Amino acid sequence: MGDVRIPLDQRSELVNSIASVLGRKNGPNASLYWHGLAKRLMRLSIAFGVSREAAEAELQRLLHTVLREIDRRELAPHT
Repeated sequence: MGDVRIPLDQRSELVNSIASVLGRKNGPNASLYWHGLAKRLMRLSIAFGVSREAAEAELQRLLHTVLREIDRRELAPHT
């Protein structure tokens, strides 16, 4: 049986919750939030057997997905 773990950037609930928080923060506060979260997710990934390199790549994909979600929300018509 292979790896059945769902990649972080494909977990819509996670992406949406991070985008909600980061969308309200900016500058140093946003950076502190992201770096703290990334550090925790990195530790968890490694504890589950993911290599450091693979975990770093996954976190990079997660960040790009979150930033796209923030952009999408900002461009969406406000009702």
